[in-house]
Amino acid sequence: MAQTASTAFWEIPELIARTTTFFDYRSLVALSQVSKSLSEHALDALFRECINIFKLFEILCPLKINRKTQALEFDKSLTAKRWKRFEHYRRRTRIVKIDLNFGTIQTISPKVISQLRAQIPAGEPFLPSLNKMHWESDNPGSYQFVELFVHDRLRELFLSIAGSDVSTVLGKLVPMAPNLESLKLIASGEIDDVPRAQTAAISAINLMTSLRSCALPSILVTPDMIRILSYKKSVKQLWLAPVALFVGRKASTRDVIDNGIIPERFPSLTELAINSARMLDFLPYFSDGHQLRTLHIDIEDQTRLRQTLNLIASSCKALTNFSLRLSDSIPEDLITSPLTMEILQPLLSLHLIEILVIEHPLPPSLNDADMEQFATSFPELQYLELFVQSGCRNVFQTNLPTLGCLIPFAQHCRKLIALGIYMDARQIPPPPPVQAPLTQFAPCFERLEVHCSPIDEPLQVRDFLTTIFPPDAKVDFVRFSKWLSTIDGKMSRAMINSVMALDHIPGKYREEWIVLSCLFKKDSERLPRDIVR
Repeated sequence: MAQTASTAFWEIPELIARTTTFFDYRSLVALSQVSKSLSEHALDALFRECINIFKLFEILCPLKINRKTQALEFDKSLTAKRWKRFEHYRRRTRIVKIDLNFGTIQTISPKVISQLRAQIPAGEPFLPSLNKMHWESDNPGSYQFVELFVHDRLRELFLSIAGSDVSTVLGKLVPMAPNLESLKLIASGEIDDVPRAQTAAISAINLMTSLRSCALPSILVTPDMIRILSYKKSVKQLWLAPVALFVGRKASTRDVIDNGIIPERFPSLTELAINSARMLDFLPYFSDGHQLRTLHIDIEDQTRLRQTLNLIASSCKALTNFSLRLSDSIPEDLITSPLTMEILQPLLSLHLIEILVIEHPLPPSLNDADMEQFATSFPELQYLELFVQSGCRNVFQTNLPTLGCLIPFAQHCRKLIALGIYMDARQIPPPPPVQAPLTQFAPCFERLEVHCSPIDEPLQVRDFLTTIFPPDAKVDFVRFSKWLSTIDGKMSRAMINSVMALDHIPGKYREEWIVLSCLFKKDSERLPRDIVR
């Protein structure tokens, strides 16, 4: 008798395994009780990703918190019988995520580590199938627990650790996983003995032959490290600054330019986040044929910004995504001059740009003519953000773009999806002559992102915007860039401070922009009655 599709399905283990990834927890528990073969697939899915490692430990032995030390430890001694039962589960786990910075458990007793090591068979890792490890703990010395999980089959390692542990982790723990494809390290607090940590970082990177993605504190980056990284043929992503331009799954409208040139150094590098000083060390390795696509610069010295941008424009001509912001390390009293067109001029030669994000603590000293140069220089532009980085200082600056600067973007940037410009919306452009053709953004345009810039009459601004917007476009009041991200994807302290400063802006600008945003959402119930009328 010929097999039906349903009976054939149950004879293909790979198909069953794939299907179980879509089941919820209760369904998997139920499936584990159907038959022995299906139980194996269900258990693989249940234990594949372990967000709460302590539940896995409880299969091995009950846990308790020591009242004196407040550390987690086993409630009973580990026996051979307990370990034999645990063997049935420990080989199934492939992903472990542990965050001791948030939660009731802040530390793990050293006894747990010694008891586990006593039971693990010689030469075997604790979780043999583990390929992805995520660990967060600011407690000094907590890395010792991570040692249980690190082995040569590990492919991705994310560590957020105390600064005092960085040298030891890079010198001892990372070499235990030489086949890592992704290494991301965050240091909480100051790093002890920076030269030692830099040497350890270089040694660790030397060992990793399959490295594709690397994120390290910028203080560890040296010319020697850059030179060694440049020979790594598989390296595609380097995050060597506190913040990076996170493009994610956003796909370019164009393929990588194939000019037949394969760079000798950094042959695969397409994404880089770096501070401005170290960027100057990178540039000698780049050539006209280099395919770097995404670049973020943390500016540490604004006096050299134009020079840096000139070098970037001449060396990274394939850039499609670019962002820059002033480093959080610059004292506020030293930030006295805004960005001008003279400083930003070199960027206009990067005609392939699709995402452009520029943030600065001061409003930009740009006018409508300057913004028109931006619009005509970037025909591929999809997203533009020109924002104030933290709070809103000097909001009464006179040389700001006006609402009229939007018209050139509607004319020349026909792929534009979102636009955010710190502008003076108090000046409403006059209506076009009756016979003049109507200028509107392309149908793909979705939103205007607004900040805390000057605005007086949201209804008049709404009337103007509706003449140039496609039907479904809206206005969004935003507090910080959605494109800039820290390594762990969380808000940095600087971003949090920015949001807090924005919530305490004096005057009515913030409220007026929110009113305008609500008008485009047709959310009239949330508006004051005098505005609705």
